[in-house]
Amino acid sequence: MDKLKEVNDQLMNHGCYSPFEWLLDQGHLPYHHYESWRMGELVDLDEKILLPQIELINALQYAETSAQKLGLIAEPKPQFNWNTTDTDKPLKVSQSATLNRLLSTHWTRQQEESGQFDLFMDNPALVAENNLISALVNRQWQQAENHLNQLYQHAANHPHLGEFEDLVAYGLHTDNRLIPGTIDEERQGLEQEITPLARKVLKQASRDYLASGWQRIALALADQHNNNESSAMHESYAWEKMQNWEKVKQSILEQTNYQQNTELLYRLACAVHFNKDRVQGLLTLCLASAKDIDYVGLQLDKPSDSPFAPIWNDFWDLEEELDAPEFPAWLLLSEPGLAHHIDDEFICAVNQPAFEAIYSLLKAKSQGETAKDLDSRKKLQATSPVLLGIYLQKFKQI
Repeated sequence: MDKLKEVNDQLMNHGCYSPFEWLLDQGHLPYHHYESWRMGELVDLDEKILLPQIELINALQYAETSAQKLGLIAEPKPQFNWNTTDTDKPLKVSQSATLNRLLSTHWTRQQEESGQFDLFMDNPALVAENNLISALVNRQWQQAENHLNQLYQHAANHPHLGEFEDLVAYGLHTDNRLIPGTIDEERQGLEQEITPLARKVLKQASRDYLASGWQRIALALADQHNNNESSAMHESYAWEKMQNWEKVKQSILEQTNYQQNTELLYRLACAVHFNKDRVQGLLTLCLASAKDIDYVGLQLDKPSDSPFAPIWNDFWDLEEELDAPEFPAWLLLSEPGLAHHIDDEFICAVNQPAFEAIYSLLKAKSQGETAKDLDSRKKLQATSPVLLGIYLQKFKQI
């Protein structure tokens, strides 16, 4: 992994670098475990981070070096229990002192260290603002309202007062139960108004603030057992916004005929991938791509959003150009180990002659069946001569 690029990407997207955000973005720490830890339900995260400890430490140390090369400033950032206002006892990240330090260090641009009130670090306006941001991120809405009132008193001309007021009001609003029939309106408001506002004001810390709103919507949709044809009104959409991949997977698999909905299939592929089942993620991507390559292609063209973007780029970087609908067949050819996890039902679901021909070739090759191999080559030649050429080159048969 290119840690310098990952740090740079996070810096470009958020203006800072947080090891926790990297863990969550890359799927190395499932959000629901992170949330349980922040709620005080876990002693530490040692058993929940999906990387071997030595590999994790090496990655974080490399990222730390990259952050220093970029001129970022280290800032200790301990995490506290969301269920208490006690800020004297930070949560323990790990039993390892090294991991505790690495994961509790936040990196920012140098200029961000000098804000409007930084000439006097005990300035009451600065204190009120920092306390307000902390309360919003920690979902302590009443405390946030109190700190907002203090900020009004100390800095009536603060440029973000109105925005802070909106964020506090929405936080208080999330304590109310959703009214039936208003879920879609609530979803659009959270997505189109609150999310951009939170990202602007809270920056990288907005994830924790926004998660409570998305969880509220996800639970309301789950209560309705919604089979709406709009995938944005499926509960998995809200769980995806929280990056709760286990819930995304569970809610989609419980959906009747989810295989007929390309958006749900693609969302499931991402969820399975982030749950560290690479094989099943790629197979689900094959199904989604075979069903609607136009939709899937649009998702794969978003490198910051799609875990499969590098594979898609490799596909288009081929010397011999293929058409987009040939992507599932090429994917199977480039990942021949997938053939061991495919059955006749899966072949029927994909329903592409080139895919079936490549599967037959790989199966015949593994079983040493020359006659079937030759027959499958003829079928692939009739369907896609380019793919046949790639197959022959891959296995050095020309």
